[in-house]
Formats: sequence, C-alpha cells, structure tokens
Amino acid sequence: MSKSRWEKVTRRFTYLKRANRFLLISVVGFLLALILSLLLWERWNVLITTEQDSFKVSFLASLFEDIIFFGLVGLAIGVAQFTASKGDTLQARLAKLFANRNFDLGVLSYFETTIRKNAVYSENSAHEIVITHYEPELHAYRLIFHNQYELHNLFGDVPYSADLSVEIAPDLVRNDIDKLGEVSLLRTTPEDGQPTDWIKHTTTLGKEGFSKELELSLKPNQKLKYEMKWWSFASNIGKSGFSVKRFSRKFIVDIKNISRYSVRIRYGEKLDKVAVLGYDQSIRIADFKNVPEKTRLDFEWLPPEEHDEKDPHNVSSDEHDILDFDRRLGDKEKNEI
Repeated sequence: MSKSRWEKVTRRFTYLKRANRFLLISVVGFLLALILSLLLWERWNVLITTEQDSFKVSFLASLFEDIIFFGLVGLAIGVAQFTASKGDTLQARLAKLFANRNFDLGVLSYFETTIRKNAVYSENSAHEIVITHYEPELHAYRLIFHNQYELHNLFGDVPYSADLSVEIAPDLVRNDIDKLGEVSLLRTTPEDGQPTDWIKHTTTLGKEGFSKELELSLKPNQKLKYEMKWWSFASNIGKSGFSVKRFSRKFIVDIKNISRYSVRIRYGEKLDKVAVLGYDQSIRIADFKNVPEKTRLDFEWLPPEEHDEKDPHNVSSDEHDILDFDRRLGDKEKNEI
C-alpha cells in the first residue's frame, strides 16, 4: 500500500473514531448482547429439557427476549445518530445547530454564505520569489513568482463547486517598460487526478493585468493543488507583499537571488530587518501557522549594494488601479454547494 493511500485510510479511520463514538459503542453493545443471548440460549435449551416448569426457564426466556429487543433498538438508534445529518442542506444543518425557531432567514443565509466560502481552506500556502536580474537603467528587479496552494474541501459528505477569479497584476507599471511581465503557468491538480492547465501558452502581462475564471470542483474531503507562475519587474525602492485569501494552516514566503547583484530586502513585522542576498542565497521571510484570511504580509525592495541610489522613476503600487488588497491574487467565488 502506498504512503498516500495508507495516510488516507488512517485519516478516515481517525475521523470515524472521533466523530462516531456513539455508533461504535452501540455496535459493541449489540455484539455483546448477541453473545450473551447465544450463551443464554444454550443454557435455556438445557433447562427446558430438564425443568420445563421451573422459574429459571421463565426468567431466562424473558431475559433473552429483553436482550434481543433492546439490542436491536440500540443498534437502530446508533445508525440513526450516524446518519442524522447526511443529505441535509446546509441551511437545515445550521437550523439544527442554532436550535432557534425564531431564526431570521436573512441571518441564516448570511451564515450559510460564510460557511460555504470557508468550506475550502488552504493546507499549505507557499510563495517563492526568484530574483533573476537587476536592470540598472530601469532601477528595477526582474522577479519570477511561483505560488502554490493545497486546497482542502472540509465537507466530508458535500462536494464543493466554485468559480475562482484569478487576477495577476504587475508589480511595476511604467511607460518606459515595454513588457511588464508574462504569465507562464496556471494549473489545478486534484488529489488522485489529472492536472488541468488553464493557459495553453505564455501570456503577456500588460498594464491591465491578467484575469481568468476557473471552474473548481472538489469531491467531499478532497484536496486540490492550485499553482500559478509569472514574472514581472519590481522597483528597487518599493513595497511588495501577499495577503491570505483563505485560512491557511501553513503560510510561507521564500526569496532567492540568482542575479549577480547583492539584493537587499527589508522585512519583519515592523519592517525592521534587512537581509542582503548574494548569488544563490535565499531567505524565508515568513513561516506562519494557522493564519486567518485577510492577514497581510508586507516587505520592501531596496537598491542592491552596488547601486545604492534613489529611483527617480519609482511609481507607488497604490497608483495602479487594478491592484487590489492582496496585490496579486483575488478570488471571487460563486458557490454552488
């Protein structure tokens, strides 16, 4: 058995063990009652042939009937408890959860939308930035971005379907730069499935940015790898960053330098740390766990040590109208659970 399949079996067993203890106790109780009934049946047969009118025969017969009856009733209750919410709509489950007959439908709809949106979270959100060049005449770094997200459908019995709007904007927009960047990869790969490439060839990244609608579908408890890759320029004096669009169990940002310049980066919670990366050096500027949505990570690019000057052409990213709160990745979902 492969490691991934064994992990899946272990995960399912753990889920059953935690979520269905009542059913487990009911089944064990029924089996014990059945074993006891078989033992009593054998004893009753012996007594009925030797003492047909005795009190013991009547008592054992009554006890045998009670064990059979209550054992079957207990098993039925256990099965009913196990399947109580299977097939219910999300609103029906919420109504049971809140147990309030005076619940306003508008409020119920709000909580339903919130749960649908967060039903899929990110097990791992990994962001890698590779600095390939520094262009002195542009006062800008050339960067390759590679973002990977391992999405997981938290529903154990409901499939997930959503339209995901992917938006990528260049970090630096200037009239003296002909090509602002290119998008080379946009792919989703479901667990135990085949990858889907949403762009067939490299796409130029213009001032208007890049946008594409993805139709995502996850089976109950299924995972899906979602990744994107592009390059663009970044000013040598400018802010950059990432925002968490979904709850992430793990959130990391790595930066690697393969240019011939000594790249400087300001980072940290208060932007009070400065790193200098020589050739083939890297740094992890973020490694967080259990990160809520809308959490923002900011860092700043500084001129390389070889060119420590102000950039007269610097344009703040805030002046770019297509850059939203998270700068690169925005997802607008139309859930259909």
